[in-house]
Amino acid sequence: MFHFCVPRKQFGAFLVWISLSGLMGCKENGAVSPEAAPLPQVEENGALIRLPPQADTGLFKTSEVRPGVLRIKLEAPSRVVASVSHSKSGSEGPLTLFESADLTSLYSSFNQNKANFEKLRRNLERTKDLFAHQAATGKDLEDAQNDWTAANAALRETEGKMRALGFDPGEFQKAAPGLVWMICDISETQIHSLQSGSRVSMEFTSYPGEEFQGKVEAIGEVVDAATRTVKVRISVPNATGRLRPGMFANVRFGQEEKQVICLPPSAVVTVQGHDYLFVCTRPGEFHRREVVVGQQSGDSVAIVQGLKAGEVVAVEGAILLKGLSFGY
Repeated sequence: MFHFCVPRKQFGAFLVWISLSGLMGCKENGAVSPEAAPLPQVEENGALIRLPPQADTGLFKTSEVRPGVLRIKLEAPSRVVASVSHSKSGSEGPLTLFESADLTSLYSSFNQNKANFEKLRRNLERTKDLFAHQAATGKDLEDAQNDWTAANAALRETEGKMRALGFDPGEFQKAAPGLVWMICDISETQIHSLQSGSRVSMEFTSYPGEEFQGKVEAIGEVVDAATRTVKVRISVPNATGRLRPGMFANVRFGQEEKQVICLPPSAVVTVQGHDYLFVCTRPGEFHRREVVVGQQSGDSVAIVQGLKAGEVVAVEGAILLKGLSFGY
């Protein structure tokens, strides 16, 4: 009888290997012989795996990484978040309507803060002039400076909130009537394929079968920490007023061909939201490496970051290496 002492955190990896050894046919009198199936070496908290020489290499197919052509067809749901039209009340300037009360309130706060900022800026300049001519005290100048500083902070805060939502509030004030703005949430791994000014097409749920044209106006500066997406703003002509805040559409950004590192999906394993490959540095030796995965097209997935051309990775058997590396 044979006895094994296996650390508890490596017990899952041990079971994986015993199962694997059975697949390799290392048997003695109908049972797996521990002497005939030596355990692999799992080091560096699972980041390094060394397989024993007897391992069936057919279970771990490797391939040298070569750049390939990936055809990317990018589409995303979008919605109209704001429209600019002529005011019917006779007031000067265009009328901006938003899809949500929160955005309306935020834009209103921005305009109020901007007006207050300009008022206090002029007051500060006037107080400086009076102080220079000894018509104002140092206390007057200090109060004017503090008021302007507070107004500046409030203005920057509301501007920052609008930019985080994909808007430059100053553009609303310069926008001509007959336009709507749409917002898409695009994965950070796909942003590299978009450019400001590029043309897009879309189909609205309200108008099935009809194609509309738009333009990418801005790509957000902030990546959402929870969804790992970036907001993309699109402008669409709306001279007839058919498009209204709150409407949904599917936006097509077109198709492009890119030279990228492509691998079969079987090479990638995912653990707790992170993607990994197993890089083979020498026969029977695999290093776990975290990578950034891009879009998948057919039987190829793009590796955006973490891998170089010429390296060798496991394209089959990665799921077994995952069991050895993570213990489950």
